[in-house]
Amino acid sequence: MQTLADKFLEWAGPLENGKPSRYDLYWHIFRKLPDSSSFWAEINMRAGKLDADRRQMIHYLLMGAVQYLVLNEPREPLAAYFPASPAHNPNLSRAEAGTVFLEFYQRRREEIWSMVQTREVQINKLGRLALFAPLFLEIARRSSKPLAFVDVGCSVGLGLLWPQFYFHYPGHGNIIAGNNFGELTCPIKGTSSIPLNGVLSEPSFLCGIETAPLSPTCDKDVRWLFALTAPHDEDGRKNLRSGLEAVARVKPRIEQGCVLDVLPRLEHEWADGDNLVVYHSMTMHHLRAEKKHAFHGVLTHLAKQRRVFEVGVEWAEQSSPNPQAKKSVELTLCEWKAHGAVVEKIGKTDPSADGSFIEFE
Repeated sequence: MQTLADKFLEWAGPLENGKPSRYDLYWHIFRKLPDSSSFWAEINMRAGKLDADRRQMIHYLLMGAVQYLVLNEPREPLAAYFPASPAHNPNLSRAEAGTVFLEFYQRRREEIWSMVQTREVQINKLGRLALFAPLFLEIARRSSKPLAFVDVGCSVGLGLLWPQFYFHYPGHGNIIAGNNFGELTCPIKGTSSIPLNGVLSEPSFLCGIETAPLSPTCDKDVRWLFALTAPHDEDGRKNLRSGLEAVARVKPRIEQGCVLDVLPRLEHEWADGDNLVVYHSMTMHHLRAEKKHAFHGVLTHLAKQRRVFEVGVEWAEQSSPNPQAKKSVELTLCEWKAHGAVVEKIGKTDPSADGSFIEFE
């Protein structure tokens, strides 16, 4: 059985596509803890008191809380190890990283665990819009009626910005939605089975659903989003800054609550002739099996009145017999019917799902 220590180390690295992982700092920290057995015993004990969803995401929550604190306190010795901190020292040896981290953790453990118990993993990446755009274009090709869009688990709302961008797929084409905030580029691998050239019409309805929406103008929310980025993902932080500026200007609609309650409630706002597109990215693994089943039940019910499409950018089901094998992120297109669903696996992308490429089946 995989231990928590193994889970943290697997997540952090050591290599990603033959290069140091974007979580490389964390890998060095975990490898160089001076009293690792006591540390992991405490992490196991405290994690055991969390609900199942938080235990599953404990690595993101714990290290997100650590980075959140050091980003606001550059005088902390640990801050010098974090590239996003103004105190970052790129010449600092990581030989003492574990020692400095453990000293910080022991002093700030109650603040850290308070955040673990109250914050959510709400990673939001602007590049995911380029993953959605081809699937939206394919749905528009199949549907002669206007399309209403709902983003499930929308965090701060970056996924609601797609009508504002121009998407470039080098050597394959361009998908035009808008050009208010510029171009997003996404390389293509393999042969595309769906169009990568065309124009996306304005949605007839566009809304996000989030249990705990974040605000682009709240300093604490913004710092939390940056704390969830990998320490060495400067491009990710740059895109997040751009996305937050765009969200603050556009102010997309976000409804707070559980998707099982909010999605049916929105139905009366869609025109009778509208078809529905429900989309989500790196969200379904947060749902337990019974809640996922209930979500599918809602989509089945809605499909009795209109065509309902579901677009997912989610972890693939584990198919390898080796539990340590790296899972891929799949792009799927599903049409729900009154009797069930037809699912198409369109392609896959990298584990961070940040729009760095689409590899078609």
